[in-house]
Amino acid sequence: MKLTIDNITFSYNGWAVLKNVTREIPKGAFAAIVGPNGSGKSTLLRCIDGILKPKKGTVFVENENIHHFDRHTRARTFGYVPQEARNTPPATVYDTVLMGRKPYIGWRIREQDRNITARIIRQLDMEDIAMKDVNKLSGGQRQRVFIARALAQQPNILLLDEPTANLDLRHQLEVLHLLQNVSKEDITTLVAIHDLNLAAQYCSTFIMLKEGKIFASGGKEILTRKNIENLYDIRINIFQDNGNVFFVPVEKA
Repeated sequence: MKLTIDNITFSYNGWAVLKNVTREIPKGAFAAIVGPNGSGKSTLLRCIDGILKPKKGTVFVENENIHHFDRHTRARTFGYVPQEARNTPPATVYDTVLMGRKPYIGWRIREQDRNITARIIRQLDMEDIAMKDVNKLSGGQRQRVFIARALAQQPNILLLDEPTANLDLRHQLEVLHLLQNVSKEDITTLVAIHDLNLAAQYCSTFIMLKEGKIFASGGKEILTRKNIENLYDIRINIFQDNGNVFFVPVEKA
């Protein structure tokens, strides 16, 4: 579904975190929200999901204001994965992922719900931990579980805050490859991500945030030396290998 962020402004205790953020994200885009710490990446995701209510502006899905959605419609529209999930109730990995089916479950769990849960667990290579308590897993394993739970919602729009945090390199690549394939199924996917090199390799659309404002947005054409150096206040070198672009910070003299 097409997502429209319209003039979003949000403040914490009088401090403006987001300032008139406006951007349209087409259906099926895999969009990276990048920028330095404190630029508003996580806050923007929470405003899109409706967890936070903006001081000004709104979010539209296919031209419909999300604040008109009831909770079931919102849960079927958005899948949200926070950077770190706390206070998780004791449950197996399987049951935690199955919870993602809650917007669809009536009086009883259907065979379809179990099949979708099993398929997603298999896709994320978690069959060996499916019966383990989610609270006894490593940080990286827990992150994969919560991504799986969001995918089980079968959302039209998937929002992830640092989905590769705490993952080793192999699982970082696997998760981003999976999300790239998810977007190819016309699921609009937004990730707040620090690793610009991973974002450049997998994402198709980019929103650069700095001090709560959109610094630049567009496709890979905005990943220029000038934009990146001004965004992060650093110097970089740019390298290319087999069609991939890599950005390497340069130590100041």
